[in-house]
Amino acid sequence: MALCEIQLHCRHHHLFKIKRKSPQLLRAISVKSVQPKIDYFKSKGVSDPDIRHMITNCPTILVRSLKKEIIPSFDFLCSMLQSNQNLTNVLIRFGKCLQPNIEVLREEGVPESHAVRFIQYFPRTFMSSSKKFKEAVQAVKQLKFDPLKMNFVVAVQVKLGI
Repeated sequence: MALCEIQLHCRHHHLFKIKRKSPQLLRAISVKSVQPKIDYFKSKGVSDPDIRHMITNCPTILVRSLKKEIIPSFDFLCSMLQSNQNLTNVLIRFGKCLQPNIEVLREEGVPESHAVRFIQYFPRTFMSSSKKFKEAVQAVKQLKFDPLKMNFVVAVQVKLGI
């Protein structure tokens, strides 16, 4: 627990949330693995309070690979969302890797502008398992929704919410 307090100046309630979500996590991480991730987020303009929120919402981000997962996901999403601030807002709401399910929408021909709005307003929807997400997309296609229209992604969100 001292690691989070030292690195992020976390308050007690942040540590409690992290410990409740992932009790083994705080024992498994080290300063050597966390500091480069924090430095990366700071280099992208993410503030300390925003980093705290990301870690509190999704503590497993601390054990994800910086080079293989965090940087590619951040860059991919930033290219879609057009700004680090938009991306930071999405990551604060739900900080896991969103890329696999976005690729499903791309494969179906959903315009990026629709995918961007979908990510901004319903990021948790993208956290569904890839299998469940693909099934929802296929079900919506079978209902004859047009992937080029915004109501397609809304229907996917509704289908995953059922």
